[in-house]
Amino acid sequence: MVLHSKLWKMLSTHLSIDYRKVTIVFPVTYFIVFLYLDLVRFYNFNFYLDFGAYLQAIYTTAFHGKLLYENYDAATIFLREGIPYFGSYLGIHFSPILFIFVPVFRIFPFPETLIVLKVLAISLSIFFAYKFALVFLKSAKLAFIATLLYTLHPALHSLTLFDFQPQAFFPLFMFLSIYTLLKGKVVLYFLSLIAALSTNEFMSILICSLALVDIVLKRNTTSIFTKRKYAVVTFIIALSWYIMASLIMPMFKPRVFSPWATLFSGEIVEALAYGFLEKVSYFLMIILPFGFIPLRSTYFLALLPYLGSVFTSTYAGLFQLGWHYGSYFLPLMFIALTDSLSKAPKLKMSKTLLIISIAASVFLSPLNPITAGNIPGAAYDPTPFNKEHIGYIFKVFKLIPENASILVQTPLSQHLAMNINAYTWVPNIEDYNIEYILADIKHIDFKVYGFNRLIPQLLSNRSYGLYAYADGIILLKKNYTGKPILYYPFKAAFKYAGLIGGKLRVSSGDLILGDSRPVIDLTSKSFVVVLCRGAAEGPIDVAWYGPYIFLPPGTYNVTFVLKVKKYSISNGPIMKLDVASNKGLTIYSSKIITFNDIGNENQWVNATLTFSLNSFVDDIEFRGLNVGRYDVYLDYIYVEQVKLSI
Repeated sequence: MVLHSKLWKMLSTHLSIDYRKVTIVFPVTYFIVFLYLDLVRFYNFNFYLDFGAYLQAIYTTAFHGKLLYENYDAATIFLREGIPYFGSYLGIHFSPILFIFVPVFRIFPFPETLIVLKVLAISLSIFFAYKFALVFLKSAKLAFIATLLYTLHPALHSLTLFDFQPQAFFPLFMFLSIYTLLKGKVVLYFLSLIAALSTNEFMSILICSLALVDIVLKRNTTSIFTKRKYAVVTFIIALSWYIMASLIMPMFKPRVFSPWATLFSGEIVEALAYGFLEKVSYFLMIILPFGFIPLRSTYFLALLPYLGSVFTSTYAGLFQLGWHYGSYFLPLMFIALTDSLSKAPKLKMSKTLLIISIAASVFLSPLNPITAGNIPGAAYDPTPFNKEHIGYIFKVFKLIPENASILVQTPLSQHLAMNINAYTWVPNIEDYNIEYILADIKHIDFKVYGFNRLIPQLLSNRSYGLYAYADGIILLKKNYTGKPILYYPFKAAFKYAGLIGGKLRVSSGDLILGDSRPVIDLTSKSFVVVLCRGAAEGPIDVAWYGPYIFLPPGTYNVTFVLKVKKYSISNGPIMKLDVASNKGLTIYSSKIITFNDIGNENQWVNATLTFSLNSFVDDIEFRGLNVGRYDVYLDYIYVEQVKLSI
């Protein structure tokens, strides 16, 4: 309590200068910091499929007269729903706000334009969140605290760092609409309301819910709608908007996603049970940064449609913090927070609760190096490639003619989306006259979208030739018969980095542990190494295995960086190292390591195997087996291509 009192005194003393400065300091600082981070993530290929989809939709509208035409969702829809799709994005989500960006894009036709607009909108939402809170609370200090919690919320950071989403504009227009209504500017209110509805069809459900709560439960208390008639009109507009969206979207895609699908499937119990603990954890992570205070407001009930879709979902992304779903709940939760602070003076914000809330936000933020990479969601994902590999990608880009027809793997596709002939999936290569195919075996999407099957097939039937190969980046050209005009050998280091969300992140080089565990070793390069306690636990069958990577024909060296602790005078076998595939049934190289190979104990040494592949292999693994009575440490595994045989 003494520490809390001192922190509170320091905080209040420093911030008592002028709380209204938040209107400039918070949004401006947020814009500068996150614009830089977002641009870095874009150039480092942290952005994903969605950015390419929106970029292509806006580009084709601005320069080809199309109606938000994009090819990028075809792969996702086919994989999830089995429906071939190429057409307007309005069939994916009803987001007519995208049309507003078209004239801006005509003037500034760059991918970075969308990044600037997104970060600017989220930064401005901080400004109008404060303006709304100031008018509603009539206290600069409370408005400052509420806005501070909003600015620090990890879901807001995830929204900013994840791709580009029209939903990112919802908080801005939601706060702007309520603020203008509180100030008596009714025309501006309805214009802002339409803009908020235009971001995504689901927002109309949230706004309907917010208005309904106000109509039914806020008759004799302070209302954000100022007058009951505005809540009623808002409900009617939002409901009409949802009906309109439900009628328009099927015109562009035969099957439209419904957040209520589970309710009508008869499998609601199974859906509720699916990932239940993860869903509860997600709820705690989004409410704790607000100190649970929104729960005291009746406006929190407006979030029931959103929370209902989360708890009945079998799609894990909906209950993971690192995606863009903060745009759905943050505005309404902030309204509930502000309402709670206004009606309970004695429960406004305790010192302890404020500190806990801030600490939770700082810890859970994707900016925190501790949690980054350890919380599911794209905003927390580390950069998938190193600087050398990123340089190779841009060299390969230069080999592709402008507007060439190309099938390209995500996330490389985001940089080629300003091309009406760019695809991430096509049902038939020949039907679409695809000239180039670009893929990267170092990214997990290489397998997710089937490039591991497509590329060997096209090269074997000679319809395409290998035009360039750079550290696992493969560029095929139709009817090409010469040697690759660009070649850099494949190099990769694989180390234990943890299984995130139950998935093997091939791009970061994860290994799967057998009878072993990760430990910290300050003498290693990886810092976290794999330890097999053979000395204490007796013989071990499997120490580690994985990472099941795809490799083309060629010759490779694989080096295991090991350290051994000896517990007997025996110089017998320590362990067996394998390069294998087909779940260990096919062995390409194998070596039994003895203490004579290691030399001195407690020193890192290299054990190298050479292997050759005569064809494409989809599931190469590097295994450590049959550990004897020794403690064996694995720092990392390094693979280097000696020869390409295509």
